[in-house]
Amino acid sequence: MSKKPAVEFKSAISGVKLTGWEGERGLSWNLSKRYKDKETGEWKESKYLTDWDLDAIASLTSQAKEFNAERRRAARGEPATGEAAPPPTREVMKYNLAEDEIPF
Repeated sequence: MSKKPAVEFKSAISGVKLTGWEGERGLSWNLSKRYKDKETGEWKESKYLTDWDLDAIASLTSQAKEFNAERRRAARGEPATGEAAPPPTREVMKYNLAEDEIPF
């Protein structure tokens, strides 16, 4: 039985994929590129990337960095980005005043 990746980020245009695998020391990342062979029509994987793939790689790594940041926030019990943070706690002063006294 094969282990499934923890997360995948794919570029629909270039065929580049960044896959995160859960390991003992956190996520381990694999960058790959798939393409369709024009002669056979089969899908193949290449270890070579072109200059056209650089924008896709930058976008995928940016998404992976945000994913990692969200995982760290969640591990610390912090709210995710975009969620409303709980209001800061504020000590409320209690006054024991007669009805006609104003506290200032």
